[in-house]
Amino acid sequence: MTELLDEVYDLVDRPKRYSNYIVCMCMFHEGYRPNLFVYEDMYRCASCEQFGTTRNLLDFLNGTPTVYTGIVQNFRNPFTRWARDKPLLKVLRSAKNHLKHKSFLRSYLYKRGLTDELIDKLKLGYKEDWYTFPILDKDKKLIGAVARAGEGRDQQSKYVVPANQDPNLLYVPCWKRLEAQRAIYMTYGILDSISLFLIGLASMSTLSGQRIDSKSLDNFRKKVIIVPDRHEEQSAHKLANKLGWRGKVLELDYPDDCDDPNDVYMKSPKLLKELIMV
Repeated sequence: MTELLDEVYDLVDRPKRYSNYIVCMCMFHEGYRPNLFVYEDMYRCASCEQFGTTRNLLDFLNGTPTVYTGIVQNFRNPFTRWARDKPLLKVLRSAKNHLKHKSFLRSYLYKRGLTDELIDKLKLGYKEDWYTFPILDKDKKLIGAVARAGEGRDQQSKYVVPANQDPNLLYVPCWKRLEAQRAIYMTYGILDSISLFLIGLASMSTLSGQRIDSKSLDNFRKKVIIVPDRHEEQSAHKLANKLGWRGKVLELDYPDDCDDPNDVYMKSPKLLKELIMV
């Protein structure tokens, strides 16, 4: 797979190489900034939403006529539309106020184990059938955001982020706990990290699933315990190896009807704690 990235790198415009992905100019639309993210298995443009497999992209760049490239039908990144009216901070503040005064919209978050107190503490919001999650640094400064599709939105892209946002940002429910505890539990999903936070752990999650540059964890000079979903174990071990002494993988013995930490938490917070502490 890495060889595919090497070949893509030589054929695209203004490429920048990271450990497991490339950012370059998108060849499917006119633009001024590199916003096509090419991973070892797939690619996606953060602006025009063009997507497909990396092998198909390489065929396209080499001029192979049978290549298929796709675009998410009837989908536009909501952050792009929202940004036309107001800056990100105001968008998230408006979404937060909307969720605060519309309690029935919280039902999905309740089912996921969140309480009113936690929803308010994390400054979660709701806008146009998207739940919004602000990304804050340790000084509580807004550095990004992610939105999760609501239950009424049926589409391939469950999570979206603003165009040109750093894909290696991390979502941290509580920075104080992160600094106080000896080990950090990292997941590949925001709701999973919140579930681990709810059972008392220092937790964080990626915004791009399994695709994260290990260098984004360089500032954490303590044990990073990766808790993958079912079937994500291989990528977790690869990341742990890159982290050296800091990296460890905790493979949970998931019940048959659970695929991730949040599924287990919804079933029983006590069960999740027992699986983590084994």
